[in-house]
Amino acid sequence: MAIWFNRKKEREESSLYVLFDSGLLVVEWMSEWSDVVAPFTEVVGFTSFGLVFLCDSKNSNFGVLNPLTSTLVNFGAAKSIKDFEAIHLSDVTSRNEFLRADDIEKLRNLKGFLEKQEVYFSVPFQLDGGASKLETYERGDVWVFLASVAQAWERKNANR
Repeated sequence: MAIWFNRKKEREESSLYVLFDSGLLVVEWMSEWSDVVAPFTEVVGFTSFGLVFLCDSKNSNFGVLNPLTSTLVNFGAAKSIKDFEAIHLSDVTSRNEFLRADDIEKLRNLKGFLEKQEVYFSVPFQLDGGASKLETYERGDVWVFLASVAQAWERKNANR
């Protein structure tokens, strides 16, 4: 089982994302996304909005999956999960733009603080025609969220 780095305290103010102490296998935790995220094989964390941090354990490349757009960005190599965090998640630009710190603060006031494995997401999802207004967001389990978004993509692709 993974140990949580950034949500050690349930209501920690700086908790914009969760990183694990070691990777979880994609095929076990988010198998619906295996083809989309290849060659990444491990889940190493996620943001409060459900973006997923991934690692290709063969060459230590790290990337991020945006499940709502079904896009994958390769961030390149890092020595470890902590190095990935230091390089890509600790600067002010990441905090404000990528991790959406201001929106997290607003959602905490609207919907409450996230539990250990929760994320915020709009209902319905944007890919199903939902609005991206913070008032439409709910909280839910990250793994259920990822499975639900994968199913939404399957429906959308089947209707093409």
